Amino acid sequence: EELRDVQISTAENSEKLKSGYKFLTWSDGSGDELAKVVLGDPKQGAFVDYAVQVGGGLTVEAIHSRFSGQEIVAESVGAYTTGALKPAELAIENGRVKNYLISDRDGMAIVSKEGELRIVHRDKLTAHDLDAGAPRTRLSFHRNISDFRTLLSVAEKRELDIMCGHLLVDDGELSVSDQSSEVKDKRRAIVTFKDGTFGLVDFTGNITLYEEAVILKAAGASNAINLDTGYYDHANIYTADGNRIELGDQDKDGTNNKFVFFARKE
Repeated sequence: EELRDVQISTAENSEKLKSGYKFLTWSDGSGDELAKVVLGDPKQGAFVDYAVQVGGGLTVEAIHSRFSGQEIVAESVGAYTTGALKPAELAIENGRVKNYLISDRDGMAIVSKEGELRIVHRDKLTAHDLDAGAPRTRLSFHRNISDFRTLLSVAEKRELDIMCGHLLVDDGELSVSDQSSEVKDKRRAIVTFKDGTFGLVDFTGNITLYEEAVILKAAGASNAINLDTGYYDHANIYTADGNRIELGDQDKDGTNNKFVFFARKE
């Protein structure tokens, strides 16, 4: 039976995370666990980054080497992967394009040089989303080559990270439709909330994209994008006392893109 409505209760996990983050559990009205959540507050020193390494090799060890100057709180595979071991669609890291392909997936996760996360529907993308000092001029980059060049130019100038994928929630509303034939599978999402917090949500059971979106909306998500949980289904949460909680499958050498949630080392 399809999940169409759900009441969410939130509890803080006994395992504590680094400053700026909370480790939460979402449960339904019956008390059954729905998801584990890493929730970061930028006002309290939580940041995110998007790392891409075409050809693979973005393993746990590689991530910890790249971010050796930071306190890693969580990491997760981001975009779907092609056979060429790179993100399956438009991907930009620090302003450098890793894949130019534009598909029909409508979610964009934009990470600033300062580690701030914004998630938008590509049809609503404006220059202001890329540069806070720019006007709110619409950029139809997937339809207009001039807008696409502008996107690439601003991304390079501002050293942005950009990842694209299935948008689940858009401005607090469902962005996917209910399809009874849709496959139930392992799901994970990157999420932003209206209060400025952001998070990584790892769902407990197998659900459809629609059910995933319903739960996220019920939990108060403002915007959310589905992450890869196929062959490269891997994520970790790191507690304040040094424990690693592994989510999904084992890390793989072909892993080529990851979101990294971190705090600055004191």
